[in-house]
Amino acid sequence: MSLNNLTRVLAAAAQDVTFLPTPDMRRAKAAFWASLADHPLGDGNEVFTLAAAKELGADSRLSRWWAVPGFADWWQNKQEFKQRLEYLAQLSLDSLEEVLSNPDASSAAKINAAKLVMEAANKMPKKTQTEDNLEAKIASMSRSELEDFVRARVKYLTPPDETGRVDDTVGVSSHDAEARVTGSSGEGSAD
Repeated sequence: MSLNNLTRVLAAAAQDVTFLPTPDMRRAKAAFWASLADHPLGDGNEVFTLAAAKELGADSRLSRWWAVPGFADWWQNKQEFKQRLEYLAQLSLDSLEEVLSNPDASSAAKINAAKLVMEAANKMPKKTQTEDNLEAKIASMSRSELEDFVRARVKYLTPPDETGRVDDTVGVSSHDAEARVTGSSGEGSAD
């Protein structure tokens, strides 16, 4: 047997052993399992036969596909999404490692790869404080701490004047505001 013939035989055998669904098959499976997610059928561990799947409204092409070697096992594998996601995550990590260890990779590519790795490993600080954390922080403040907190931020609630300047004396006593505007401390005048 020639090398070309052997290659064709092995390719055909691999096709028989490895089932690769078409995009239509993937859409039909996704639609079927998504529709069952809210269906009161039990605990979700059922294995659906062709008859049961058709009874539950599966794609009309299912009968034809069911005869394809490997299709039924693939159709019934509810863990496929998680398995594929894990596989793709592993490929992604390999790619990131290649970029980070490649001396010829650009600095931007290395920085982007490093950011992704750090975020995936939860090593990056949070970008913003969540509202829940802020609400909890405010709720735990004493009255004087709350007044200081509001006083420090009230200028953001005051609209700017015609010049675009924000009045940062809002919430400050008139004596303190006058001292800020004139630059005096209120301890007498140098005039």
